[in-house]
Amino acid sequence: MKYKFKEYPGKPDKSRIINAIMGKPVDRVPNFEQLYEDKIIEKILGRHLGGDMLFGVPQDLKKNEVIHSDQALKKVHENIKEEYRSSLRPIYAKDFIEICEVIGQDSIMPIELLAPFLKKNPDGSNVFIMDKSFKDRKDVEKNLILPTENMDYFKRLIPYLKEYKKEAGKKNIAVSIMGGMLMQQIYEFVFGLTDFSLLLYDDLMLIEDLLDAGMEYWINFSKYIIKERLVDFIFLADDVAFNSGLFIRYDNFKKLYLDRYKKMMEPFAANDIPIVFHSDGNLYEIMNDLIEMGVNCLDPIDPYAMDYKEVKKKYGKNISIMGNINLTFPLTQGTPEDVKKDIKDHMDICKPGYGYICATSHSAVNYIPDENFVAFIDTIHELGVY
Repeated sequence: MKYKFKEYPGKPDKSRIINAIMGKPVDRVPNFEQLYEDKIIEKILGRHLGGDMLFGVPQDLKKNEVIHSDQALKKVHENIKEEYRSSLRPIYAKDFIEICEVIGQDSIMPIELLAPFLKKNPDGSNVFIMDKSFKDRKDVEKNLILPTENMDYFKRLIPYLKEYKKEAGKKNIAVSIMGGMLMQQIYEFVFGLTDFSLLLYDDLMLIEDLLDAGMEYWINFSKYIIKERLVDFIFLADDVAFNSGLFIRYDNFKKLYLDRYKKMMEPFAANDIPIVFHSDGNLYEIMNDLIEMGVNCLDPIDPYAMDYKEVKKKYGKNISIMGNINLTFPLTQGTPEDVKKDIKDHMDICKPGYGYICATSHSAVNYIPDENFVAFIDTIHELGVY
């Protein structure tokens, strides 16, 4: 089955997404997703591409097994060998642009979330550490390879970014990249949240050392892609909060995290490259900090933790809003009418004054019913016109 969307006003245009991020006038509210899973892509295009936007696609589809999202998600909980990772590439730019032209999206964006925190295997191979198997400094000193020992790892992505810029330029479509995972990589993949939390008390300097290594890697990454003019805006992603608030008490969080993350953002801010920051959870405590750090747009305004009406009213003049259309209801458990109503409610509040990008609260996952996804895209275009 291939989705059948209505015609939308205004072809994809990079100035639309950039202006919306910066809170400037646009002709219509942009639609944007950080990730489309493989079955969604298949129904947008009418063909399978061999993978999805999280893990990418095999270099040569004739020689490699097709990767489905359920397989890719399973691998998130496994160690990933460097050879496997290097056998994949982002979705081809021409395919991504075709997706944009079908659904009216203004930008393409490969995903590069992980800095190379690698684990030494007994067989001599190195894997991305994702199994939470490290417990303390002894484990780190014995078996962890830091990103600072592999500072140019990201450069394997450069040919693909150049491909994206070249092809997107022909269609006046923006290019971004999702990256910048810092704290989340350490608590979710290296230690696990429980051991990470204990180390904040037992060996804070170890956590600081790992954060510094990640920060240095991402700053190097940022300066390089800016120098090469490879992105039109940057999408930084790092989950730092529960639904109830920050993982770490604010005074400690500021010293441990915010000051480091600001240094990561500075190269983009200094070069007038718009910054989108993503974190799930309740971010009210750091909203002013994010604005002061240079964040132009916040994603996804987690519907389980934050009220988009309050965020728009209190912060809308200083930061743009992306996301918040709840993946559970209405997108996966509601009807098309529920989807339309929810988007209308969001448009009524967030559309005035610009600075709004309509998106899901997470991503376009395979289990969104077909009729709801079509209603989602069509309603954004119908109600988003200024």
